[in-house]
Amino acid sequence: MSARARTMLAAAWCCALARCASPASTPTPAREAGADVAPVDAISPTDTADAARAPGAFTGFITRGTGTVSAACGAAATCAPGAVAADRATTCGTLTEGGVTFPLPAPIAEGSPADNVYDTCTAGGDVPEVASRLVTRVIDADGEVVTGYLFADNYFELSVNGRYVARDSLGFTPFNTAAVRFQARYPMTIAVRLVDWEGYLGVGLESRGGAYHVGDGGFIATFSNGVATDATWRCRPEYIAPLDDAGCLGEDADGNVDSSRCPSTDATIRCLTNSPERNCLAAHAALPVDWAAPAYDASRWTAASLFDAARVTNDPAYTRYAATLFARGRFIWTRNLDLDNHIVCRVTVPRP
Repeated sequence: MSARARTMLAAAWCCALARCASPASTPTPAREAGADVAPVDAISPTDTADAARAPGAFTGFITRGTGTVSAACGAAATCAPGAVAADRATTCGTLTEGGVTFPLPAPIAEGSPADNVYDTCTAGGDVPEVASRLVTRVIDADGEVVTGYLFADNYFELSVNGRYVARDSLGFTPFNTAAVRFQARYPMTIAVRLVDWEGYLGVGLESRGGAYHVGDGGFIATFSNGVATDATWRCRPEYIAPLDDAGCLGEDADGNVDSSRCPSTDATIRCLTNSPERNCLAAHAALPVDWAAPAYDASRWTAASLFDAARVTNDPAYTRYAATLFARGRFIWTRNLDLDNHIVCRVTVPRP
């Protein structure tokens, strides 16, 4: 990898986290020390809007082991007394390697959370009065007023036309269904940051019955203007874990990372049986700072993969509304529902 490419990729990561550093202080985006995959020669996917590279191995950053848990996490919620409390704690943290600090499991927005249609943490389940509580987030004063319903396994942040609308009120568990209302003009770009939360920050694992377990993601949404999650959405992974070896990752000429060839189950990932908190690897790909902006061209991102609901969840937060609020939508994610822990997806609608 050329010196210019190293600087560009590291700078892209820093800028994506709003922590831009001078080129002289940015680290080399090499494979994790001791990994048996050598760095490949490539330019940064954010070098220019039309940069194209030869397909090959992953060109981002590889980290090993867990990070440090932060004192606070914006996605954590305190459940009401007597409510169904979270069975898995929502924690945030960081992992620093090679001079770059990675937020885990993702950077979390500080904006207001969405209202809930179904919530067993602060309510008793169904929240029938939610429609009367919705506040319209005005993006464009001359735009259409749109109501949306969203379910994420586990967490979402929603932007429209490049501006923040709302985030999930619950990070990990219990599961919930959210409602939002916004006003925006066409062409309308709807973008989401999605997180499959983890209990062991940095290695993509949670605990199931005291054992290490690879979780899965999934996201479904419908909007009153006819938009729904389907294969027209474009998605891109940012954080992929757990991995035994980064050599299973592929990356095409447009910078789309594919982990579908990687072992993805509890039984096939070797590091789960060998001190995973120290030995499992994670891959981090740089995202353009303006990935949610209407002017950004995401046409070369990979089309969203579709998943049956049974593959994602049987939680009442979804199943109670499967035939009503979510009837028009499909569960989407990137190609690997299990390893791709932090992803972004978007769609642009010319007209309803």
